Amino acid sequence: MTSTFTGRHQHRAARSASALRPTGPSRARAITATTLASAVAAAGMTAAVMAGSSATAAGFTARIDAGGAGATAADGTVWSADAGFSGGTASSTKDSISGATDATVAKSYRFGMSSYSVKVPSGTYDVTVLMDEPYWNASGKRVFSATAEGKTIFSGLDIYKTAGHDKEIARTLRVAVTDGTLNLAFKASVDKPIVTGLKVVQVDTATTTPSNSTPAPTTSTPAPTTSTPAPETTTPAPTTSTPAPVTTTPAPTTSSPAPVTPPPAASGSLSWAPPALSSPVTMTLTSGSDGKISLSSGVDYILKLPTGSVYKNTHGLEVSGGRNVVIIGGTVDVGGGWYSSGTGPGVPADHYVKRAAYFTGQTGTVHLEGVRFISSTGSLSEGINVSAPLAKVHVQNVAMGSTLVGEKAYNHADCLQVWNGPTSLKVDGFSCVTGYQGMFLNPHDTSTASVISSDWQLKRVGIVGNAQAKYILWKVAPPASIATSEVYTKGGNGNWNASTDWPKVVTGSAPEDFGASAGYGYVSPGYVG
Repeated sequence: MTSTFTGRHQHRAARSASALRPTGPSRARAITATTLASAVAAAGMTAAVMAGSSATAAGFTARIDAGGAGATAADGTVWSADAGFSGGTASSTKDSISGATDATVAKSYRFGMSSYSVKVPSGTYDVTVLMDEPYWNASGKRVFSATAEGKTIFSGLDIYKTAGHDKEIARTLRVAVTDGTLNLAFKASVDKPIVTGLKVVQVDTATTTPSNSTPAPTTSTPAPTTSTPAPETTTPAPTTSTPAPVTTTPAPTTSSPAPVTPPPAASGSLSWAPPALSSPVTMTLTSGSDGKISLSSGVDYILKLPTGSVYKNTHGLEVSGGRNVVIIGGTVDVGGGWYSSGTGPGVPADHYVKRAAYFTGQTGTVHLEGVRFISSTGSLSEGINVSAPLAKVHVQNVAMGSTLVGEKAYNHADCLQVWNGPTSLKVDGFSCVTGYQGMFLNPHDTSTASVISSDWQLKRVGIVGNAQAKYILWKVAPPASIATSEVYTKGGNGNWNASTDWPKVVTGSAPEDFGASAGYGYVSPGYVG
């Protein structure tokens, strides 16, 4: 049943019923830089200090106070009065909105609109929709979708289910505008769409910098895999966390990644050096992209994370293709993750996938060293996933800096999981705290394409399961066995399925954090031999 937004909306807005309900269709108006400049001038500000919109071809920005008269934030950021909408009703609330980008902007909102239009110079833009749920106190009461230039920003979003009442959330999509007008459309499946603000920021589309003349690859989505979730009982079953559909790419926050404290220096030489590279392409990764990186087959790559701040994106470190791939040092922040409309393994109950890393389709050696993975909005839903049947994988001095959270019916939150390859897995220095599973190692879970070697090794590993954790280590042959040294597991249901599978694994806390040196200031200690 569709709500008419009576009662509480009227009370909070202190308006009459006639003021809340539009008497006829609203005329679509496109907001322009000229319109904003006039409004700012009328308020006694000059165009030179106007932050609500900039008409310059490079770096154009527009911020719209949906349903409001405009505001100036404490940091001087200017939000223009509501404009560019088609239909809907403006209203406001007296409640405080937690997590709000700007308190004044968050209190006003427009609901029931069908679209917004914003005049912009042709270019590429990050389009952010700000929202909160000021009316309903239950999930399933408001569900809607939004597009920008015909591309999905989010689909089937239930604000209350995602964040609760009176809490701001943001969803972002990068789109290209070629006709001078950014068009946003909203469609509800339950009740009415609602927004509190819109932010449109022109961006530099280049997110990677090759070190030679080889063109930088474009991103693509790795093919998802499927399998049966693992049970909580003694019957073994795979726990593949399926890479969820990526039809939407919301960005969890609108702020820039903040610097983090450098980690302590790594000590002691590592067991395995990076592979020898042939004419490698060096790519410098920058925050702001969705994190999906597509590499050319048969080519070696060095991927460089930022050295002075975190690498923040929605997909973590998702790498598809390439031959040998080397990544040494850095902090990856997946923020609030990305929205998946799918269900089942790999997709959390709230549909926001927060996976640390995913390697798929490499044919040489993946060398991941000194990297820390976090979610600045809380927990991770998954750690490192591997679907690379022809690759070897090194994981050394790596840490999950945020706790993994999962459950049986949805994502199983593995610190490290393989389901299609690799041929060999070698770990030296790894730490993780999990709310479901630790390592699920089943290289033939979804395919038998890999020829599995017998040199799988785990060294200096510490995995702790919290009160919700299940099995910490779980191996399915091949390989027939995995060599272990200084491996510590604590909590959960122990290790699957017999002590003979893990003869040298110690039950209890590790004597040190084996991933303590991981992060953006990481310096490799060198390698044995």
